[in-house]
This record gives sequence, C-alpha cells and structure tokens, in this order.
Amino acid sequence: MAPLIQNTNTTIICPCNDGESRLIIEIAQKLSFDVRISKQGWGATLFQEPDEKFADLKKHVIIIEMPGVQKEKELKDKGHSLFVIDHHKYQDIDRSF
Repeated sequence: MAPLIQNTNTTIICPCNDGESRLIIEIAQKLSFDVRISKQGWGATLFQEPDEKFADLKKHVIIIEMPGVQKEKELKDKGHSLFVIDHHKYQDIDRSF
C-alpha cells in the first residue's frame, strides 16, 4: 500500500531557482506543507544544504530537483520515506526518465 502523503506527515525540500520551483513552493505552502526552501541557485544539491535544513523532518520527505545520493541514503537510514521529483541528467545521476 502506498503511503498517504499529507501536509501533517510530509516535508518538502525545494530550491527556489526557477519558475517551476517557485510554483511548487507556492502550492505546497498554500496546502500547509512543511516546506524547506533552499537558498541555492542553479545546480542545488542536498549535500550543500546546511544541517538545520534537515532538523525535525516529517516521516515522508519530498526532494525537488536537488540530487544527493549520500544524503538521500542518510535520510532513508533515519527512517524517512523519500520521494525524489526530478527530470534532469546530472554528471553521475540520471533522473531524466
């Protein structure tokens, strides 16, 4: 059974570096999700985020266009369900499908 994503159990981590990400943030905030906005520009990655950004995360974590395989593994190891929303091909990760 797929997990039920709700604003009470989900954190969204998203950069604010283009129109697409700004719209995602706006919608998530209107729906009262816990939104963590990265201050990074283009090329944002999870490993460049400060540790405070990962404090008190909800059970489910949605990561928008911020690759970081090691940090993703750390979050999973801490018991979070991860949902990565991305469509880019990076140097070492292909999320274009």
